[in-house]
Amino acid sequence: MSYKPIFGHVAPSFNVALLSCGLDLSVEGSECGPLIKPSALVWAPKKKIEAEIKKIRNESIERKKAKDELKRMKRLKEEEKHQRKLENERRSEIVVPITNPAKLKRLRKKQMRTIVTR
Repeated sequence: MSYKPIFGHVAPSFNVALLSCGLDLSVEGSECGPLIKPSALVWAPKKKIEAEIKKIRNESIERKKAKDELKRMKRLKEEEKHQRKLENERRSEIVVPITNPAKLKRLRKKQMRTIVTR
C-alpha cells in the first residue's frame, strides 16, 4: 500500500480519507469504514424484530388483563356467596319476639348480649 497525499484532486481508483490536519489522503485499495452506510438489508430484520417484540408485549398485556378480569370475577363471586350465606344464616335463626318488656329486666347480662334488634 502506498500513501500519496493529493491536494484538491482525487484519482478515481483511490479512496480518500481526511487527515486530522485537513489534507486529503488517498489510500490505494482500501475502503473507508465510516463512510460506508449500512445497507437497507439491515433495516428489514431490525423492523421484523421490533414488530415481534411489540407483538409479544401486546400478548403479555392481554394475558395480564384477562388474568385481572378472572380475579375480579372470582372476587365478586366470593362476595355474593358471602352475602347469600349471611342471609341464609339470618333466615335459619330461631327468632322469638319479646312481647313483654318486663322480661328484658329479668334477663341476665349474657342473655342481653345475645339479643339482636331488627
